[in-house]
Amino acid sequence: MSEKQSSNAFFWGFVAGAVATGVYTLFKTPRSGREIVTQVRTQADQLLGRSQTSAQEWQKATQSVASDWQTQAEKAAGQAQSAAQDVAQAAAQQADAVAEAGQTAADDLAAAAKQSLES
Repeated sequence: MSEKQSSNAFFWGFVAGAVATGVYTLFKTPRSGREIVTQVRTQADQLLGRSQTSAQEWQKATQSVASDWQTQAEKAAGQAQSAAQDVAQAAAQQADAVAEAGQTAADDLAAAAKQSLES
């Protein structure tokens, strides 16, 4: 057999195999093309619905956690503000006590100086 005849035989064998496979597939496929397209669309719609439901559930869960965190942050901020006010009040009281002690010391010095001038 020549090389050209061999190439022709291979080509026609390939074509015959492809046609036979196509015919076999058409007879063995349980659904028509339209049924398969409809089934694919239905499954895609179901998948889309499930993904949207999952996204909504995730969003609700995330909002709940974010709300809890916000509440905890506000509570911590309130506690920090209260502690800062307590520290400021204690510092003011200490400053008043120091000022009063300084005034008493100044008065005592003034009295002692006056006494020493009088004597």
